[in-house]
Amino acid sequence: MRLRSWVLWAAVLSSSIASAQLYSQLPSPGDEGGAYSDANQTIADNFTTATSAAVSHITFWGSFDGQGDPFPSGGSRTVSASFFNDDGAGLPGSLILQETLVATFAPSGLFTSQQDTIYQFDTDWIGPTFFTPTSGTQYWLSVFDTEGVNSFRWHNGLTGDDHSGFTTNGGASWNSDGGRPNYAFVLNPVPEPASMAALGLGAIALLRRRKRA
Repeated sequence: MRLRSWVLWAAVLSSSIASAQLYSQLPSPGDEGGAYSDANQTIADNFTTATSAAVSHITFWGSFDGQGDPFPSGGSRTVSASFFNDDGAGLPGSLILQETLVATFAPSGLFTSQQDTIYQFDTDWIGPTFFTPTSGTQYWLSVFDTEGVNSFRWHNGLTGDDHSGFTTNGGASWNSDGGRPNYAFVLNPVPEPASMAALGLGAIALLRRRKRA
């Protein structure tokens, strides 16, 4: 009974998070793994949201080249995340907001064609300033691993706006990456009070059921 209750609550929570997504490009399983994104070569991908809301959580997927499954139990990684305006010519323009964040990660159950584990990374935007996209406006997201070079590969996305770029000089100039048009990431907004209240009530109900069990 307890297991069934937890499974039910996990399903409700997952559904609530999914429904709150601001933008989503899911990972492409079984391909070669995407491009390196680190201090030497940084990748950015464009996106356009249908609604306007402050981004509070970023999920992205990636692997560690040629290392198979080096972190079978997951862990944490320091990453840099940045939002850019579009330059009007299909590349990242002026920097809007940048933060160094700690991302937790765990195996996603997916693998690259080289059998490297594809990890799911999750990180919360710390603030106090948050990026709030204007609906229908094109922006760019960049994420890169700050802990090494020629290791972390931001994984390819199944779908997207079919434009990506890379820089090898810290963002002073950007180039189009036509070979890999999409990368895998999800942007989640700051939860609305009503959503938080619903989740809280669900947690209380679950605790009551556990006490009665």
